[in-house]
Amino acid sequence: MDGDNRSSEGAEVDVGDLRVTNDESDKTMTLYICATMWHETRIEMMQMLKSIIKLDKEHSITLIERRHWDDIKYRLEAHIFFDDVWEDQMECGRAPNGFFQTFFHLLLELTQNETTGEKSVATDRVLVNTAYGGRLVVRLPAGTLLFVHLKDKQLVRHKKRWSQVMYLYYLLGHRIMDSHMSIEDRQLEADNTYILAIDGDSKFEPSAVMKLLRLMNMKNEIGCACGRIHPIGEGIMIWYQKFEYAISHWFQKATEHVFGCVLCAPGCFSLFRASALMDDNVMHKYTKTASEPRHFVQYDQGEDRWLSTLLLKQGYRIEYAAVADAETYAPEGFHEFFNQRRRWTPSSIANTVDLLADYKHVCQTNNSISKMYIIYQSMMIGFSLLSPSIVFTMLVYAQVATFEVESDKMLLYNSLPVFIFIVLCFIADSNYQIIFAKFISVMYGFVMLAVAVATTNQIILERLIFFLMIPCTYIFMSLYALINLNIINWGTREAAFTTAGTHASDTGFRDLLRRLGLYKIIDFVRSPPSWNSTITTTAITATAAAVEVQEIKRKERNNSSSVHFDTTTTGHAHLHFLSAPQVLLDNQKEQDKVNDFVFFLIDDHLVA
Repeated sequence: MDGDNRSSEGAEVDVGDLRVTNDESDKTMTLYICATMWHETRIEMMQMLKSIIKLDKEHSITLIERRHWDDIKYRLEAHIFFDDVWEDQMECGRAPNGFFQTFFHLLLELTQNETTGEKSVATDRVLVNTAYGGRLVVRLPAGTLLFVHLKDKQLVRHKKRWSQVMYLYYLLGHRIMDSHMSIEDRQLEADNTYILAIDGDSKFEPSAVMKLLRLMNMKNEIGCACGRIHPIGEGIMIWYQKFEYAISHWFQKATEHVFGCVLCAPGCFSLFRASALMDDNVMHKYTKTASEPRHFVQYDQGEDRWLSTLLLKQGYRIEYAAVADAETYAPEGFHEFFNQRRRWTPSSIANTVDLLADYKHVCQTNNSISKMYIIYQSMMIGFSLLSPSIVFTMLVYAQVATFEVESDKMLLYNSLPVFIFIVLCFIADSNYQIIFAKFISVMYGFVMLAVAVATTNQIILERLIFFLMIPCTYIFMSLYALINLNIINWGTREAAFTTAGTHASDTGFRDLLRRLGLYKIIDFVRSPPSWNSTITTTAITATAAAVEVQEIKRKERNNSSSVHFDTTTTGHAHLHFLSAPQVLLDNQKEQDKVNDFVFFLIDDHLVA
């Protein structure tokens, strides 16, 4: 391509900019939807799949109607990376677990409901054996291909960051860089390829995706565009997070957008430019394994923020589009909320400090980051570190002004629970730490309620919840996150499988306690004391005999009503294709023999 000027329908080449504005014939973009899943519930899976199906239908309508020329033309493809989806079964060895069974039945239900005509969607499913586990290929009702990658943690690294590394190197490295195209065509393809990163519980509308695409298409310097996130769920903790997210988007992201650009693109709904991810020190550095203690905090505990930091260091801008809305499920329980923030808080501090430490290089390479932006972020980090002491001081003097008590006494009364919590964080298990934090947060909630009643009469509900949670989130949660840096597991969705279905049985007052996040305290208080273990030998024998009888009956019921995954009838299809060990072998030596073996599921039966 030369530098001659052309008509408005041709290409425009800016000599001062290496990026090229493509020809009208080359403006057909490629959009990859990439979702990462782990232990999502059925409701969370449903809203994510429905969002993909809606975009599939909208894409089909756009192609059929051939809308106005200024509408974006794009190719669509969806990928879901299912983490830790395999388990050992006595009948068939390594087989998909209950989470994938739930996902598969839901996928059949949604696609068959959308399918019109005599042809069943069952004829458009393919299962392939892969080196990392397996891959299920499904054609959605409007024609888009959906690839479900089933990861086996015995064969490949698990967790979200490594799922992202997989689709980055597969979609960008293998399909673009390893293709037979020329260097110019590869660059053109990379500039016109976008990855929409979502979570397994994300919910979005096609219009929100189109707004992000138009924004990325207008400005070539944008490496990533993110929308506004709305938390959904039930309970008091959701009310608090709704107001917290609103403050974050109204003030923090808006301020970052004015001073420079957004510091973090959320992984639940962000659109990335392929050429930006493929740039030096971005995608390759994102694959770095953690070798130092700070790496575990910066790399694995907040992978979204770290990827954003790499893009900013390389000179790309992260744009915030408030008109592109998306929803995601937020932690509903106190325990899960604390574990989530235990990951987020240290990771945010570590990545921000990493960016500020290299501020001279960042200011030179990134036109969107100025010294004013660096000063603003430095102040944010400083106030974040000082927030526990600031809130503690304000809390003490607010009580002094409200209750008219001497400041020395109030200082002593408020220092005692904080000191106890710090000691617990060092010597006790994390569960006991959270139980104490939950209890003391309720106590401080009543204190803050007394302060609020004495100062104002009209407060909206969500603002009230946010106000009541200030001592909890700015003192105890900050201390919990910073003291427990040695814990590197995620802590969320850990027990989703074992507790599946328990909420359905909760009724009445216990259901209210569950929504308030207080039922664990009741169970802890009602737990029998240790001296109950000194019961008589006769009682022990009787209890053991009763347990043995129950165990025998349970085994008899299991033997008489055993239902395996290979013969389960769902009302949609018979899942014969996942039962045999030959489908996805757990023996690495035998995988090479069947590497090219493909299974086609036709008319609800498996044929080779």
